[in-house]
Amino acid sequence: MVKNILLACVLTAAGGYLLGSINFAIIISKASGNGDVRDYGSGNAGTSNVARTIGLKYGAVVMILDILKGFIAALVGRHFVPADGALLGGFAAILGHRYPIYFRMRGGKSVATYGGVLLAIDYRIALCFAAAWLFFILVTKYMAMGAILGVWIVPLVSRYFQPEITILPTYTIAIGWILVFFHRKNFKRIRNRAEPKVTFKLHEKEEKYE
Repeated sequence: MVKNILLACVLTAAGGYLLGSINFAIIISKASGNGDVRDYGSGNAGTSNVARTIGLKYGAVVMILDILKGFIAALVGRHFVPADGALLGGFAAILGHRYPIYFRMRGGKSVATYGGVLLAIDYRIALCFAAAWLFFILVTKYMAMGAILGVWIVPLVSRYFQPEITILPTYTIAIGWILVFFHRKNFKRIRNRAEPKVTFKLHEKEEKYE
């Protein structure tokens, strides 16, 4: 029985990581004839950099697909390991998105993928995260600040909506600090007033400033 549980955990983690490593920002930017999105703007392979340097419609597609892969990784994880499989599979997908094995370990910041994981756990938690993210983007005008401030509502609402998952607040706090680490270059640029604010203007193939 122990061996079966260990095997299920290994499969869940491996599957989540491999799924998370499918970086849609890079795939879509190349498929659209715009090359590698990591060569432009922030150098980040994620929604905001795609939307800013390639176009909003492409950014929207990337966001949806990134949310979906986090959602699927968590659901599959729950199937293999009913107790905490969603958390394990989701965490692996987040790491895969940041350090994709298919793309030289240079991926995105994992915020949308994290949203997909939360959606699989409880849609109400995901909605609270999305609302907080949007609110702080509107207040600060920075995408990174919106994400990083928004993640800290998740441990609070997790305890309210899913009190039976006792590890969830600790898990979401840990993910929050991981996302802060992933955004450390954004914070440096914000301090130096070099981080671009949210805008609907297209900066086509903008020179890399990371």
